[in-house]
Amino acid sequence: DREAGAADARALMGQAVQECERALTAAGPADREELAVELGGTHRQFAELLTRSASEETEDAAIRAAFEAALERMTRAVAVFAALGAAALHERTGAELAAGRLEADLGLPARAAARARAVLTAYRDADGDEDCGDGGTVHARRTEATRLLEAAREAGAPEERG
Repeated sequence: DREAGAADARALMGQAVQECERALTAAGPADREELAVELGGTHRQFAELLTRSASEETEDAAIRAAFEAALERMTRAVAVFAALGAAALHERTGAELAAGRLEADLGLPARAAARARAVLTAYRDADGDEDCGDGGTVHARRTEATRLLEAAREAGAPEERG
C-alpha cells in the first residue's frame, strides 16, 4: 500500500534526523561541521520526500499539509546551513530557494520573495565567472533566485524598498 510506504519513509527520515542530531551533539570539534552538513542535508531530503508524497495526494488539504511540513523541514535545513557560514553557502542557498518555491506554492509570495532576495544578497559579491570553481553554482542560484523573485512579484509580493 502506497500510503503505508510513505508513512514508513517519513518515520525513517524522522529517525535519520534524530540520529544526526545525536551524533552532532556528541561530536568533537573536528567532526561538527561535517555532521552539521549531514543534518542539514537530511532535513532537506526529508522535505523533498514530503513534497514528493504530496503529489500522490488527491485532497487539497492533504497536499497543503504536506507542503507545510516540507517547508518546516526545509527551513530547518536553511538554519543548519546558515550556522555554518561560508562553508555551507551553496547548501544554504539551495535550501533557501527550495523553501521559497514551497512558499510560492503555498500562496506566500512575500515570503518567497524574501528568500529570493536573501539568495541574491548572499551572492552579491561572488564572482560568477564560470572558470572559477563554483561560478556555475553562483550563476545558477542567481538565475533561479531572479526567477523566483519575478514569480513572487507577479503573485502579489510587495517590492522591496530601501
